[in-house]
Amino acid sequence: MEYILSHSNVDFDGLASMVAASLLNPGARMVQPPTQERSVRNFLTLYRHTLEMTREKYVDLADVTRIIVVDTCEASKAGRLGVLFENPSVVKTVYDHHPPRLSPDEASAMGIDIHYEALGSTVTQLIEMLQHREIPVSSFTATVLALGIYDDTGSLTYTTTTARDLHAAAWLVDHGASLSFIQDFIRPQLSYDQLSLLNRLIARLEHHVINGVRVSISTENLDEFVGDMAVIAHKMRDLENISVLFLIVRMGNRIHLIGRSRLEGVDISRIASHFGGGGHPTAASAVIRDDMVESVHEKLVAVLKEHISLPRVARDLMTTPVKTVDSLIPLTEAKRIMLYFNINGLPVVNDRVLQGIITRSDIDKAIHHNLAHAPVKGFMTNQVITVGEEASIYDVKRKLLSNSIGRLPVVDSSGEIKGIITGTDLLRMLHDDLLSEPYSIYDQDVGLHLKEGRSLDRDLLARVPGDLLELLGKAGEIAASLSMRLFAVGGFVRDMLMSGNENVDLGGFRPLVERDGSSSSKVDVDLVVEGNGIVFAQAMARELGGQVKTHGKFKTATLSLDSGFILDIATARFEYYEFPAALPMVEAGSIRHDLYRRDFSVNAMALAMGGDDFGRLLDYFGGQDDIHRGLIRVLHNLSFVEDPTRIFRAVRFASRFGFRIEERTDMLIRSAIDLGVMERISGFRLFNEIILILRESNASRACELLSDYNVLQLLDPRLRASGDYPETFAVIDRFAGRLCPPSLLNETVLRARFLSLWDYGVSIDQTGAISIPRHFRKDLENLGPSFVAVLERLLEMESSPSRIYRSLEKITLPAILWLCVLAWIRSPDQGATALERSIAHIQGMGQFQPLVTGTELVDMGVARGPEVGRVLNRIMDDRLDGKVNSRKDEEELVRRIISDCQDKWNQPQQVP
Repeated sequence: MEYILSHSNVDFDGLASMVAASLLNPGARMVQPPTQERSVRNFLTLYRHTLEMTREKYVDLADVTRIIVVDTCEASKAGRLGVLFENPSVVKTVYDHHPPRLSPDEASAMGIDIHYEALGSTVTQLIEMLQHREIPVSSFTATVLALGIYDDTGSLTYTTTTARDLHAAAWLVDHGASLSFIQDFIRPQLSYDQLSLLNRLIARLEHHVINGVRVSISTENLDEFVGDMAVIAHKMRDLENISVLFLIVRMGNRIHLIGRSRLEGVDISRIASHFGGGGHPTAASAVIRDDMVESVHEKLVAVLKEHISLPRVARDLMTTPVKTVDSLIPLTEAKRIMLYFNINGLPVVNDRVLQGIITRSDIDKAIHHNLAHAPVKGFMTNQVITVGEEASIYDVKRKLLSNSIGRLPVVDSSGEIKGIITGTDLLRMLHDDLLSEPYSIYDQDVGLHLKEGRSLDRDLLARVPGDLLELLGKAGEIAASLSMRLFAVGGFVRDMLMSGNENVDLGGFRPLVERDGSSSSKVDVDLVVEGNGIVFAQAMARELGGQVKTHGKFKTATLSLDSGFILDIATARFEYYEFPAALPMVEAGSIRHDLYRRDFSVNAMALAMGGDDFGRLLDYFGGQDDIHRGLIRVLHNLSFVEDPTRIFRAVRFASRFGFRIEERTDMLIRSAIDLGVMERISGFRLFNEIILILRESNASRACELLSDYNVLQLLDPRLRASGDYPETFAVIDRFAGRLCPPSLLNETVLRARFLSLWDYGVSIDQTGAISIPRHFRKDLENLGPSFVAVLERLLEMESSPSRIYRSLEKITLPAILWLCVLAWIRSPDQGATALERSIAHIQGMGQFQPLVTGTELVDMGVARGPEVGRVLNRIMDDRLDGKVNSRKDEEELVRRIISDCQDKWNQPQQVP
């Protein structure tokens, strides 16, 4: 196992270097340093679950094969894992910008590969490696890496700063690094006068609660001038952890008003404008002449009361409903639920009243002591920190941070649990300018969090057909009237964001139905309701006219409106799987839960469809970023084990949009296949997924991906392991246009593509894993041992038309098309020959039928029974070969046959 570590009392450069090293070495795990600088500790308090770090005590030293050490090359500074420097069997790689204390010979003797660069920060060297390898970084990751540069270079001002540090910082900003976020953690040092003023302002700090918002104000009178009041304001805000701060400082005959805000509902620039100043919503200032500090203070409070809007409260922020467990269920059941929902902690309730919290670590310890079947109430934490639904965001933040907890239950006055708030929920609200990658439902396991809430550009919304857009707006109003929230989800949102992609057609959202109802078509727009999807669908039908078909088990409905639109409506829900490849179990949930159950990040976005939120984009899992990067990325690690058909969908979407399957997703696919999950998919579902892939316009690339994963050979050894699919499918399409009538073109192409996946010349029966429908099975039966002989007869130059006709007469049209393609694969000339003869065969089926009928043959003297059919076949063969051309010719032929066979009708094989 490979691990990444840095020095004790780690600074931001060490932390950022670890993150960069993890991108360069995807299989290595970061080890959290045992101690951190205060600013780093504060950062990790908020983001510890985002960076996926392993604690030192959980590292088994015997399993370590390699260590990657950053920002130090001294074993004494590397904590418990420093002993590995002395282990010759462990590969040791060091990245540092501090001059190494070891000589090259000493490092070589210890087996240490030191990469030293005289830079302002270690992370700069690693960023350059990311650039060279073209490894993408999210906005959040870019911000973390920039923290390392800014911290170790004094915001690019120390004399050790190099041009390379500046270039690296510029690259990070270009990739979305948030400088405002960096300012929250890194500040320049204060001068003596500034520090003295800061201390006096802190001592005079007073707090007001205005419209539910805690506002801090401090005043001071100075005779001398002290510069950079903005720096003092920032430092004071950070030191005292203040959400809204105003400083009123008189210097000579001028009063300086400086404001800072972290809250959306407090626009500092609007408040400063009342004093003749301005700035940004989060930072502004004003200079007031000929006034008194006390007067400005009084006026400021009055302005604040007028302009501070009511803040968001816990109810606005919480996730609901919450997955809970009863206090009497056994620990094993609680752990099963945690695994299903990918969470590390569960509220414990009795009749919805909160009793405690049980964590996965609590359960693991109890199970270790053979207490797996004990009830959770004996091991839960009883003293649970909670907030009420009306608690301010300030109270939520204070409780999360002061108690170092990752989740905060929201309860009503009776103790009934109403929702839950996580650290990521709070961070998303406070820092919604940060983009990054996925997170688990309750933020305890995987990944980073993604910005939500931007409104979709008007020009994108304008591309949706007007009648559909009008319908969605009306649907949002109906949902709001029922106290529900409505969202468009999935492919509709994805395709809106990808409307510039040549493979996306927004016109497909318009129904093909006419207003008079002469035809109908289903609109590919999925709607999700936070509430009750069935009740909402029924309300839509009453309001707009239409019929509803409900599906109670999955809490979904299909709404057929009189206007012609047919919409799928679902209740926002959890899904989990009782065993791999099972159909999902369903429970009501929030839009966030509903999106988390989806397959890939690009399909896990939603658009709000109601009121002022209309067009607001929800993207919790990095879908926008993955669309921009052209990636198919799965949401959680067990996705392909729970539903192996997602492997086919990953392939299908990658080929449809020309995307790549992301590295971790690719690894998870291969791991799931190695675990044998394909064997758990029903034969019918396997066939359906293959057909969906073959219907894709870029099916050849999808088949190449399936071959790369060895999926086809695993399903049935008679499926070809590989093939030149782009060329093969192109020839199938080209030949089908000449061979098939228009009405059969698409179906014949599909079935020929299916045939092309199989070996030919061997028996194809129903013993494989794929359940093949009758008409496809009939095609496959043509590929048996005689198939090669048929191909040879088709290509023989001396083969007569009748011989070719009899060879092909029992072969289906898709199999004939595949024969022609196989001939072309041998050589284009043979392909042309096979195609022309096959066309002649198909034409002969209608153009060269005998003119005389069976009844007429009997009247002429042919014995009743199979002899009639044989004589008709002989007539048709001679017509094909040009030996008879008219009815008279046919009658003459019949008379000769009767003459030769009059005494031999019991030996029909002797018909000449």
